[in-house]
Amino acid sequence: MPATVPEGKVPDEDGNAAPTPAPTKVPKSKESPSDDNPTRCLNCSTTNTPLWRRDADGRPLCNACGLFRNLHGVDRPANLNTGVIKVRRPALFPRSSFR
Repeated sequence: MPATVPEGKVPDEDGNAAPTPAPTKVPKSKESPSDDNPTRCLNCSTTNTPLWRRDADGRPLCNACGLFRNLHGVDRPANLNTGVIKVRRPALFPRSSFR
């Protein structure tokens, strides 16, 4: 008769308690698909954005299109797409010092 197996243990071939094997870690993909299939904005089709957003149905939107849709409730017009992501630089002096 095999021995009873305590909780947290698994029986080996002989029915004796053996330590539970450690679970193998499977790396999670962070919505960063491979280079052959990049994330593409549903509205403007860009693949380069500082932040990916999702519409109500869970489809990907670039930052600009997502913000525009949340603010105005409609898709961002194509004529607003410049293709350039502007970088903001920190101010040299805090605004309060000029008052």
